[in-house]
Amino acid sequence: MLKILVVDDEKQARDNMIHCINVATNGFEIIGAAADGSEALEMIRQTQPDIVLIDIQMPGISGLDVIAEARKEDLPVTFIIISSYSEFSFAQEAIRLGVFEYLLKPFMPADVCAAVYKAAKRKVPSGLCKPKLPDRIKGN
Repeated sequence: MLKILVVDDEKQARDNMIHCINVATNGFEIIGAAADGSEALEMIRQTQPDIVLIDIQMPGISGLDVIAEARKEDLPVTFIIISSYSEFSFAQEAIRLGVFEYLLKPFMPADVCAAVYKAAKRKVPSGLCKPKLPDRIKGN
């Protein structure tokens, strides 16, 4: 089972990400949620998630700083950014840090699920198949 950590300073965004992953669950476990970068970095160190869904702009340490620190510490985490910032400089830095996917808010649940499944396939190439998403998630 792949472990997922959700990081966003907006509770509603965290809840929405968790909900869409839980609805289409297939080999995933949500191991926690963090509201800021400091909490996220500590949880990453302690829980060793496989995939982290993370916002960029949060109080304290930014999502990009969390990713940079995780890379510096050689933590084997796949990051998916979900942010309302579409500035090229953020995307450029994300690419430099080896982020797997960059999604914009407001996000479509199907897009989040697809990104998680693509990241999971990279971690476990033959272990997961594409989920059959419930109709209420498809295209919403």
